[in-house]
Amino acid sequence: ESGVSMFKKEVENLLRYDTSRTAVLDIGSGMGTFLVAAKPHYKEAVGLDVSAQMAAFVQRQLGVKVVLEQFENFHYDKKFSLIHMSHVIEHIPNPKAWLDKARKMLERGGILVINVPNKFSISFRMQHLFYKLKLKKQFSDAWADPSRTPDHLFEPTVPSMLRFLKQNDYEVLDYFSYSRKDPVSNGSPLSRFTNRFLHIGSNLSFITTPK
Repeated sequence: ESGVSMFKKEVENLLRYDTSRTAVLDIGSGMGTFLVAAKPHYKEAVGLDVSAQMAAFVQRQLGVKVVLEQFENFHYDKKFSLIHMSHVIEHIPNPKAWLDKARKMLERGGILVINVPNKFSISFRMQHLFYKLKLKKQFSDAWADPSRTPDHLFEPTVPSMLRFLKQNDYEVLDYFSYSRKDPVSNGSPLSRFTNRFLHIGSNLSFITTPK
């Protein structure tokens, strides 16, 4: 339930940018929590996942269509007003190809949301410090040491993501770091300061549209 409420806050914020609200695509839909939050606001909601078990669960429990396919091979008979990629793009070999694909699948004025882990977050820096001081044998799964685990193929930061989006002709409408407690970083003054000014929260969110 807490997971759904977190995504409800995220969706409420995204609805400010997506005014047509025709169809939403969630890439890496997992347990379907984002789709649960988005479904009431859209004429059509579609998930994309590579796990047959997850896809079957979401379709059975939530009644949302989940396509078993990699995004680069995904085809659909209509365009989307919102494409949501949360914690997937850092795992793929060619993220530029995904931005090109998203551009083709978005309707005019459509929104692409990219959420990624924040390498410059306080939590990452603390884990790295503990690792260096030998107080921690290895990083947790969420913050894998790149020398040990080839899990994250690239590690996004605010400057690198802004540059990457600009190079691929995406306009950034908003960006901020965030935590599960405050997914759009508009809560307390402290949250707004750390996430919208310092950008040191655990995750980064970029709300974009193709130019």
